Amino acid sequence: MNKWCENMQQFDVVVGDVTIVANRSRYVEFSQPYTNSGVRMITLRTDENITSSLSWFLWPWSKDLWFITIIFFLTTGFSVWVFERGKNPEFQGPLSPQLGKYLSFSFSISVFAHKEKLESNYSRFIVSLWSFSVYILMGCFIANLTSMLTAKNLQTRTVTGSVGYQSGSFVLELLIDLGYHPSKLVQLSTIGEYANALRNGSVSAIYDEIPFIKVFLAHYCNEFTVAGPTYPVGGLGFVFPLDSPLVSYASHGVLEFAEGNKMKDLERKWFNSDSCYDTSKNNTSSQQLHLYSFRSVFIIMGVASVSTLGLFFASDLVYKSAKQNGSLFDMVRKKFMNYVADAENPTERTRVLIDQMHDQESYLT
Repeated sequence: MNKWCENMQQFDVVVGDVTIVANRSRYVEFSQPYTNSGVRMITLRTDENITSSLSWFLWPWSKDLWFITIIFFLTTGFSVWVFERGKNPEFQGPLSPQLGKYLSFSFSISVFAHKEKLESNYSRFIVSLWSFSVYILMGCFIANLTSMLTAKNLQTRTVTGSVGYQSGSFVLELLIDLGYHPSKLVQLSTIGEYANALRNGSVSAIYDEIPFIKVFLAHYCNEFTVAGPTYPVGGLGFVFPLDSPLVSYASHGVLEFAEGNKMKDLERKWFNSDSCYDTSKNNTSSQQLHLYSFRSVFIIMGVASVSTLGLFFASDLVYKSAKQNGSLFDMVRKKFMNYVADAENPTERTRVLIDQMHDQESYLT
């Protein structure tokens, strides 16, 4: 292709899937690219068995979600222990047995298996709210784990052998620049050769431009996938001799075409969808549930726990203060009765005040 570009002066225009690269721009001029491009790697799909890992059952949740959930289990159990400690015999006794009961109660809520009878309304409120939160968390956990176990998860093979490329493509120079030895590079021409070479193992992977990869995957979606980074290029465009007056007209037409939905319609028609090209859904880590997804659950639970603890300690403080100084209700009732008595017998109240004044005068004289 590069040699052909050097002899471009004998043509007015070349229309086709010509890739815009820096080396070719020294000999010809390109129109605006009519589609984006880049170079990626095609490999065989291989099944990934997630149960081969010892921690496969932890994968549905991210590490931060696991950490915060355990913290809330412990704080909920501690809150219940604080509420029940003063009045419930099941939460009283030596520290060591109570520590075991505290931990057992904290995590038994996850399967709704706590057998301790709750006496405090504060405890009932916190446990009811946390049980509802656990129901949401466990439902999402089970659904995500089921999806991971039943869905076909995929990963790509490591490139260790020969590598294929499209015949006549600039990809050959790119692969050499990437460090591949020329003896390891295999020239291929058709998508059938691509598929056969990958199947029989004559090449470990094939590098090609993204538009051609989409054509290939449209035929072999279930067998092959893309992997590795994308090496960007200038896209595909039309070719003109240097200083050609037709470049501006062609570029204007390409821009008008690209600004509408015609290109998307063509891609949907010929490639059906990008589902085969999109590999992000095949990454197990992308299926994990994160703390941000359940932020509202933990915010509500946290605010409710802090508010309930604050209300509990405030009411306990008021109760102890009233117990030392008499019942708060009795104090209010006594003042109210005195006020009523004064209102019903003002003469007696006046006489008492006069006697108090006489006593003060006698004391001063």
